[in-house]
Amino acid sequence: MIQKRKRGGADIEQPIKNNAVVNQTNIKTNGDNSFTNNIITYFNQTVKYVRENLIFTLFVLAITITYFYFVFFVPVGGLLDVEAELMCDSFNDCPDGQKSLETTACGDDGCDEETCCIDIATCEDYDCGENTELNAGVECAGEECTVEECCSLNCNTFTDTCPTNTRLNTSNICEGNPCTQDDCCYDTISCGSYNFAGSAPTSLLNADGSFECPDGFSFNSAVICESEECSPTECCSRVIAEPNVCPADICPQDTHTQKSDFSDITCDDECSIDNCCDEIIDEDDVDDGDGDGGDDDGDGGDDVGGEGNKDDIPELNK
Repeated sequence: MIQKRKRGGADIEQPIKNNAVVNQTNIKTNGDNSFTNNIITYFNQTVKYVRENLIFTLFVLAITITYFYFVFFVPVGGLLDVEAELMCDSFNDCPDGQKSLETTACGDDGCDEETCCIDIATCEDYDCGENTELNAGVECAGEECTVEECCSLNCNTFTDTCPTNTRLNTSNICEGNPCTQDDCCYDTISCGSYNFAGSAPTSLLNADGSFECPDGFSFNSAVICESEECSPTECCSRVIAEPNVCPADICPQDTHTQKSDFSDITCDDECSIDNCCDEIIDEDDVDDGDGDGGDDDGDGGDDVGGEGNKDDIPELNK
């Protein structure tokens, strides 16, 4: 059987068409559409988030703007090349009796004695006034002294009340103005609780450091001391012996009478008749004072001058 040969080369293997170019074009087109869609989707989601979280978004935005402002627009210290002004605090060549005024600028010619040095002012002759104490040893900072440098208030100016169990010490110097309780009020202390070691004379201290009043004095442990330190004068009182007084029967009745201040008389030693009694003087033994030797008229009672001269005899006027 005779076979016809087909025209067109059907029996010849035909090359396979390559559709890669078409596929690549489709892929490129699909890729571009996907990227655009992603951007649109992201944008829409962002807008939705901002609407739902408006306050938070604005807060974050404000912080971000502030950060970028300080990073890029505010100059950092040290970046600007600015030459510091030279001050006299670096000048140390002032003569005796003078010092450098540190707050003075040296100027274009630099620091020198004429520009920087001033006489040292002190509070020695400063007039502080009433209820203040002079800080005599203070050197003033400037050319002239001020009341703040030279004068301190004392506790005479304290107008508040000290707390319970404390006492005002008007001689204290206050740290500032006005005076405070810490400046002026101190805890009260009694003689019994005070430690005299270091303040009392060694002759009044026992071997163990305890305090003992001298002979003839007693220790008053309950006494509250007048200041923050107790003194032997405050805590020791003299032991007073019972005074010697006139005995009631000391005056002999026939010859003496008690003195007018008999009950108030005290004697250094044992009382005697001379201390407590006046001698009785008989009027018949007294001169009549007329100078004739005592002319008695014999009537037993009409002595010349009798009662008129009693003022000359002190014993009769008591």
